[in-house]
Amino acid sequence: YRFIIAVDRLMHTTSVHTPQRLEYLEQQQAQFAPAFVHLLAHLNKNQTIQYLLVLLDDLICLDEKRVSHLFLSSSASPVWPPLLNLISHREDKFIVHMAARVLSNLAV
Repeated sequence: YRFIIAVDRLMHTTSVHTPQRLEYLEQQQAQFAPAFVHLLAHLNKNQTIQYLLVLLDDLICLDEKRVSHLFLSSSASPVWPPLLNLISHREDKFIVHMAARVLSNLAV
């Protein structure tokens, strides 16, 4: 919870520039992927999932290769199952679109 709040503040603070944001994510690498994977796999409320997917997409847009590396190098559970589950089992088209977008950006 605290990690997501810190990332949200970091992303919405205009005084913090992209290199500082990426540096923070690298420092928190151990929490980065597990936090998002756990939340996407266990939350059910559409608004919360939409928020997490948009936040994740914003993080990927900072530097696609570095953020993808942080996700894929994590020793936690893989990110694919929760995203694929969102794509195949959600009726909310925004969630399906954003999950597919995040998945495709991570796969590149």
